[in-house]
Amino acid sequence: MQFETRTSYISVIEDCIIYIKVRPDMHVEVKDAEENDEMIKRLNPDGKKVVLLHTQGIFTTGPDVLKRGASEEASGLYKALAILIDKHSPGLIGKYFIKVNKPKQPTQLFTKMEEALAWCREQYALANP
Repeated sequence: MQFETRTSYISVIEDCIIYIKVRPDMHVEVKDAEENDEMIKRLNPDGKKVVLLHTQGIFTTGPDVLKRGASEEASGLYKALAILIDKHSPGLIGKYFIKVNKPKQPTQLFTKMEEALAWCREQYALANP
């Protein structure tokens, strides 16, 4: 089953991964992050799943959204975060998020879906022995 928010499509895949696909050409604001977080809470009430965030090209956001994503509150929503970036885009937002905001949970950038999925599976297994 797939859910939609203003900025994203959200679903659970493989029973352990919350897959979030950001709509192209979106500007993600704090209220959008809050809406997405509420959906994550509904799909992952125990916080045991991992998130695969597929940015699929260009989107924009502000520093408040990135700060929120690295907060203590966000760290309790899921065990790890894989960010899938378009191989043709520089992934600047993802790199900035990791280096400057320093998320509490394991976070990594990927350009290949299969590598991101494999990492998600591994992180899920490590977090849920």
